[in-house]
Amino acid sequence: MRFLVDAQLPPRLCLWLEEKGNDALHVYKIEGRGVALPDSRVWRIARLQSRIILSKDFDFFDRALLFGKPPQTVHVNVGNCGNTELFQILSSHWQEVESALNGGATLVSLTKKGVDVFD
Repeated sequence: MRFLVDAQLPPRLCLWLEEKGNDALHVYKIEGRGVALPDSRVWRIARLQSRIILSKDFDFFDRALLFGKPPQTVHVNVGNCGNTELFQILSSHWQEVESALNGGATLVSLTKKGVDVFD
């Protein structure tokens, strides 16, 4: 799978995804660290490059429900947490996330308690 990791998530998430056999690009690699890309541009890049958006931003949750796919979206709805906790949550539920994405889900919402899938 090919991911586009949004600004609110750590760049090292790309390494974590790559270790799992995925291709991952952080938005910082597009314009540089500290440069905010408009959501519409992130959405367009993901669609044009066939990437799955991975974001904490509720705007992408709403866009996915409103516009559908492409691109697919993973909404990381874990609130404010440290990177250690974030990676623990991801590790605990990643198999479900992958399964939903491979099954064609438009939107996957990851919370501390589990995964919600929207087709």
